[in-house]
Amino acid sequence: MDCYANITLPAPPTVYDNCGVELFPTGPVEGTVPECEGDVTYTWTYTDCEGNTRQYVHTVTIDMPDFTVPADEQQTVECPVEGLTAPATPVVYDHCGTLIEPTLVSSPTTVECEGPMVWVYNYTDCAGSSHDWTFTYLIEMPPFIPPSDDGETVDCPADGLVAPATPVVYDLCGNPVNADLVTAPPAIPCEGTMVWVYNYTDCAGNSADWSYTYTIVYLPFAAIPPTTDITDCYQNIALPAPPTVYDNCGVALFPTGPIEGTIPP
Repeated sequence: MDCYANITLPAPPTVYDNCGVELFPTGPVEGTVPECEGDVTYTWTYTDCEGNTRQYVHTVTIDMPDFTVPADEQQTVECPVEGLTAPATPVVYDHCGTLIEPTLVSSPTTVECEGPMVWVYNYTDCAGSSHDWTFTYLIEMPPFIPPSDDGETVDCPADGLVAPATPVVYDLCGNPVNADLVTAPPAIPCEGTMVWVYNYTDCAGNSADWSYTYTIVYLPFAAIPPTTDITDCYQNIALPAPPTVYDNCGVALFPTGPIEGTIPP
């Protein structure tokens, strides 16, 4: 018999005393019922008019079949911390309808980034039938939101050689993502652009570049005050050395000329 609740007792046999009188039994008296599997006896007693007694014993062996557990489950989540949440375990009954409480076998350690995090529970009924049930969190981190490219306008190429402050970036799980320099610009001789490029790559391999562009726009250098001189004759004119002039970035400028104006009569 699979379950105690399913026991069906037979009709006790018809018994006669030695004079052919039919005897009607008392009972049955049930023996000790096992907690799970085992034998349980049922006893009927026949008594004749002289008080002679005989017993009829019927033994039922309870042998509980195995139970089944639901299929293992899994869920895809974004961050390892979500895999540390204990899953809701399924409700499982043994073959005879008794609730089986699950026992935690193992809980996962936190993965560094992506991968499986597995919870294992065991269900064991009173007969010793045992099955594990697992719940797997699959950690798949989505791409982070990259920062917008940036830049500024400066006066001199030397300003474009200053490494910019990189923006703070976090992956989708709140972990900071480091900025790695990809390229630094060479100095340009005058105006133009100087671009710094950095790369952000999270632990899952999601990657984005960020660039900072210096636009070099020279400002006019200061006006040069004119000088005068008085001489007696044209042929005695002695020209001065032109002044040393620097642009706004400190670069020395070398003049062309001189261009002579109209000579008076």
